[in-house]
Amino acid sequence: MANPEKDIDDKRKQTRSAFLAFPRDGSIDNQQTMISLYSYQRFSPRSFPQNVNPRNIFLPLPMSGIEDNIALQYEDTPLGSAIGGLMGPEKNIVSKAAGAVVGAGTFAATSAAGVVGDAIGVDGLGKKAKDGTSQAIGEALNPNMSLTFNGVDLRTHNFTWRLIAKSVEESLAIENIINTLKLNALPKKTVGASFTLSYPAIAQLSFFPTNLIKISELGCFITSINVKYDGDGYPVFFKSEKPVIVDLSISFRERAILTSDDYSTTSSIGG
Repeated sequence: MANPEKDIDDKRKQTRSAFLAFPRDGSIDNQQTMISLYSYQRFSPRSFPQNVNPRNIFLPLPMSGIEDNIALQYEDTPLGSAIGGLMGPEKNIVSKAAGAVVGAGTFAATSAAGVVGDAIGVDGLGKKAKDGTSQAIGEALNPNMSLTFNGVDLRTHNFTWRLIAKSVEESLAIENIINTLKLNALPKKTVGASFTLSYPAIAQLSFFPTNLIKISELGCFITSINVKYDGDGYPVFFKSEKPVIVDLSISFRERAILTSDDYSTTSSIGG
């Protein structure tokens, strides 16, 4: 059985040799973010990334954006007279409405008879007629509000890092990481005469020492990359003209929603 910790150590060594880790001194081994980049594949709508040799980028834990959230879509739905039937309170209101109309002499008796009709007649009244009837009797039809479940929102994660290079080598590492992110976040022109674009790479996020945020196993797409070189209001460079301070912001959007199955493993306290 494979040792996950050994696999992670092997990936760390691989990425450092590939110049895709910051900082370079290994000081973040116990607290870091791993961004794994896979070539896009679609064998089925819920296929998992299959590339066994992803490009792994190691960064410190982000200075902002470590937030876990879920959002579900519900819609207010008035069920109206379909609930309870005509023999319930609605018919009482209709009867009161008919009496009020006849007593006030506002409408003709034939109109009053129409109001006393079935539920279709009640629901079919114009807005002004409904409002007038409601005011006349001091009661309103119960809309029987309910919630309709419409789905789960796809989540977006926005992370920000401040990367301060202690040497030209580390500045070059930052540059290489940013270029690798852009290379994989952007589409490629497909081969052929038509101007079609291939899908960008899939990104999977992991946080160490523990995954505080549950990310869809289908990964994410990188939706934006923002790089600032004037971290403290003005840019600072080494003599080689490589930047010292880089603020990196990346937005990830998950490819699939989370469901209760993703949280099916429960933990107990104590024991």
